[in-house]
Amino acid sequence: MPAQASDFFEPIVRFAGHAAASTVGFVVLAVATLVIVYVLKGIVLLGLSELANVLQWLESGILYLDICIYVASLILWTFVWIVEEVRAARKALGW
Repeated sequence: MPAQASDFFEPIVRFAGHAAASTVGFVVLAVATLVIVYVLKGIVLLGLSELANVLQWLESGILYLDICIYVASLILWTFVWIVEEVRAARKALGW
C-alpha cells in the first residue's frame, strides 16, 4: 500500500501535541512548586533571615531542574518524531 500524506503529517502533529502538553505540564509544575517556596519565604521573612538564602537557592534550583527535565523530554520526543518519520519514509519507499 503506498504511503499517504497523513503518514508524514501524523508524527508532526503528534510531536506538536506532546511538546505542547509537556510545556503546559512543566509550567504548571514550576508554578506549583514556586508558590510553595514563596509561601515559605513569606513565613521566613517574619523571623528567620538565615533561611531566606537557602530558600533563594531552592527557588533557583527548582527552576533550573524544571527547565532541564523539560529540555530532556523535548529531546526524547524529538527522537520519537525522527523514528516515526523514518518509518513513514521507509514505508513510502517500499523498504
